[in-house]
Amino acid sequence: MTGTAARISVDIGGTFTDIAVENNGHVFASKVLTNAAQPEKGMLRGIELSLHNAGLAPSDVRSILHGTTLATNALIERKGAQTIMITTEGFRDVIEIAYEHRYAQYDIKSAKAAPLVPRPQRLTISERIHADGSVRQELSEDDVHRLIPKIMELGAQSIAICLLHSHINNAHEQKIREILHAQLPDLYISLSSEVCPEIREYDRFITTCANAYVQPLVSRYLALLRDGLRERGFKCPLFLVNSGGGLTSVDLARRFPIRLVESGPVGGAILAAHVARQHDAAEALSFDMGGTTAKLALIDEGAPSYSHVFEVDRQYRFMKGSGFPVRIPVVDMVEIGAGGGSLISSDRLGRITVGPQSASSTPGPACYGKGGLLPTVTDANVVLGRLNPDYFGNDGLSLDVKSAQQAFSKQFSDSQSFTPKIAASGADEIVNENMASAARIHTQEQGKLLSGRVLIAFGGCAPLHATSLADKLGIDQVVIPQGAGIGSSIGFLRMPAAYQVSHARIIDLNTPNTSIISSILQNLETESRKVIEEAVGNVPTKVQKFVDLRYLGQGHEITVTLPSTITEDEIPAQLDVLFTQKYQQIYNISFPHLPIQITGFSVHVAERDKNLEEQHFQITFSKDIPSGPQHLVDITLETVDGPQQGHAISRQAMIRNKIYSGPLLIIDPDTTTVVLPSFTATLDTYGDIILTRICAESN
Repeated sequence: MTGTAARISVDIGGTFTDIAVENNGHVFASKVLTNAAQPEKGMLRGIELSLHNAGLAPSDVRSILHGTTLATNALIERKGAQTIMITTEGFRDVIEIAYEHRYAQYDIKSAKAAPLVPRPQRLTISERIHADGSVRQELSEDDVHRLIPKIMELGAQSIAICLLHSHINNAHEQKIREILHAQLPDLYISLSSEVCPEIREYDRFITTCANAYVQPLVSRYLALLRDGLRERGFKCPLFLVNSGGGLTSVDLARRFPIRLVESGPVGGAILAAHVARQHDAAEALSFDMGGTTAKLALIDEGAPSYSHVFEVDRQYRFMKGSGFPVRIPVVDMVEIGAGGGSLISSDRLGRITVGPQSASSTPGPACYGKGGLLPTVTDANVVLGRLNPDYFGNDGLSLDVKSAQQAFSKQFSDSQSFTPKIAASGADEIVNENMASAARIHTQEQGKLLSGRVLIAFGGCAPLHATSLADKLGIDQVVIPQGAGIGSSIGFLRMPAAYQVSHARIIDLNTPNTSIISSILQNLETESRKVIEEAVGNVPTKVQKFVDLRYLGQGHEITVTLPSTITEDEIPAQLDVLFTQKYQQIYNISFPHLPIQITGFSVHVAERDKNLEEQHFQITFSKDIPSGPQHLVDITLETVDGPQQGHAISRQAMIRNKIYSGPLLIIDPDTTTVVLPSFTATLDTYGDIILTRICAESN
């Protein structure tokens, strides 16, 4: 097949790199092991393999879309650059003091995430700007020059400049950058007034530190990737997926790499939203489980929830407040260390534990035969008979059942009761309950319910655990979309170019100046449109406007979305209604007598392309990957209660609209779906697998 309109999407995960080559609605898919040391090399190898399978050349490709967990992993694993923070005298400990509250009030051993920049690397200077932007104390340039020897002594690679009230007046931050750049031109420098121009110094400072912390790593990676693509003859643009569900340019991604946090998982949320619309599911739960983590997001009215804050590295039972916040536009989801590569072990009391540490792609699960000796969730699925060696061949791998069993035997050798099958079954139960707990907590934090939702499962491991998770959450219907194993890459293909900017401004809603509100929103829209035009030219766009509000005297706000048809004069009254409704939804109470205050604005502009939403993809996998049995075959699934007889069949061999009973394995080239006895399976007209709880069918 040849053409000139092909697109490539790539999602680099902790274990596998997923590649989708789309040409005129036909998608050629591949999975290759991630090169953890040099991720760009694994990606380039995967692209070459996928283009070969599709019969295409680099000159046939019009764009490459890329999502990566590089920034997220660097933050969680603390593998970023040597970073220095420069702040106003007296405020060096803001990022350690944080909010001055305990997220687990009655647990005296609860721990916070350690600050990204240790105290010796937080430097101060003499200057001060008032909250209204006026200058109380001019910047001392001599102070800045005196910091240079200290910065060199500490071996700084990146600088985060975080001054008080710089979101109102950034003149001092700009001046410091000018001085440092003249003396130390190789340093990466992040300004809080550019990275996060919003109120609250803790949120602004920690977001800027996070940006500086990952900037050298991400910037070098993107430069190497762009060079590698050019060397291979690609002349098309490379777009990065940002955390808000849109595409951005490489140059912007190198300046603001913090916006790549959740870059990979957001593609899955976009796919889940598309599937929810396709199946007329008003409320859904997106479930993405790969090799390293599991991600869950709520989908309402065909769209994922969005937030201005994402919490990284939660330390305590997925509890809000136990990580550190980065203030960026992001699809609202919860992510936990539960994936196929999550390590299974026992604690000092002999209890089974799962994750959050992962075997990653190197050495990988024991069953991969690449040197892994510790059991993982994937090994548990092999021992339990859910992954069949005859139908597994991603990137030339073959499953070694004996190695998986030996890994469990060695890990639990001191236990007389934990045979490999029992240990694997126990680990499966634990990982499923961990994911269910995360889903419950995330839903409660949003003031929403799980009952009545459809579970949309994708990622290499999610279909293996979807019916077990649905059982725990009381969900009656599960959808496994076509191409589920490369779900995020498929989601990338449905993404528009998009950008979002914010502005902090405190305005009393009871006496607002509507012209000022309208002017702020218009300026933000103009700024966002400019970024889109630089990336993809003058294209039709969709605009969403958000306003942050709170009751007067409160410390935090709620974000509401303005209707697109609202007029300038209607804004105050509409904001009052929207805020009261959302406050009531979240807290089950409202205070009509209290005045309401605006604290900030943001505008999201996205390329409007109906084809991205409506096009149906036909997905083909590499011919060297086994596709599964072409008719029902007998299999044995292991459980705590003993072996259980069932069947296996490939998705391609299923007869549309025929009802298949569990226990059943439905095998795809990129994943396997486990159908418990309490569920039935059908293949619908879209090629998606619909799993329905039997008790729900009888009602």
